[in-house]
Amino acid sequence: MVEESNDFICEASIASRLKQLRIGRRSRQLLANMRISKGTTNRCGGMCIKPNGDIILADSGRNRVFSTNLSGGIEVLLGSGEYGFGISNDPRCCLLGRPRGVALQGESLFIADTDNKVIRVFDGHLKEKLLFGHPGEIGSLDGDAQHCRFTHPTDMTKSPDGLLVADGQRLRLIKGNVVSTLFETDGQIMAVTVARNEIVFSETYAV
Repeated sequence: MVEESNDFICEASIASRLKQLRIGRRSRQLLANMRISKGTTNRCGGMCIKPNGDIILADSGRNRVFSTNLSGGIEVLLGSGEYGFGISNDPRCCLLGRPRGVALQGESLFIADTDNKVIRVFDGHLKEKLLFGHPGEIGSLDGDAQHCRFTHPTDMTKSPDGLLVADGQRLRLIKGNVVSTLFETDGQIMAVTVARNEIVFSETYAV
């Protein structure tokens, strides 16, 4: 942990890899709460931070998305806990397939529903409003939300140009209602972030 003026950088273990998060001092207790609440989550995936400092995290092991706050509470935002794909008027009753990425853009919450091969978008009231890709269909097609396809969407992060998505060997960009491929690598992209206006990612290779 390295302190820098009014904020610090921490490395959190996320699904057997490290992802760097820059968060305010106010969030120190949040990280402690997450460690204390270890029994509540299983196979923690990606994280994002709300404007109020609360942390949203994907729990791929329990097929849910949680939120934690300064009081130490853990709240289920999305997912019944059952594995699958399903839409419900109650966000806590929808079905997810090992979600591994979360990101906020304005009031919209983006979920990388990894095993279902889709990116799901929920509004500020957690009503599902948009679906990128088609459940269970694997592919690499670029295009609008209906026609694009994903291979293995995992980590996501905001950038000045839109939302970056780690998708197997490809780094994808969601801008508005359109998905495009920025580049392809030899390995599997596991994590992506933006630092000093540059894209930083980690990848693994089969041995």
